[in-house]
Amino acid sequence: MRGVNELREKIEAVRAELNTLAKQVGAMAKEVLLKSQELDELLNEYNRALKKGE
Repeated sequence: MRGVNELREKIEAVRAELNTLAKQVGAMAKEVLLKSQELDELLNEYNRALKKGE
């Protein structure tokens, strides 16, 4: 499992990618959905890491 700081940085990067992608292709595009799911997975991993006290 990645460290909290690494996850935080990755989350911010993916969030920026998601916003850019949504502006380019529209919020309902499949690519946006996939990027959103990637962000959800990172956020879940981040929350698990916080619970474990990493």
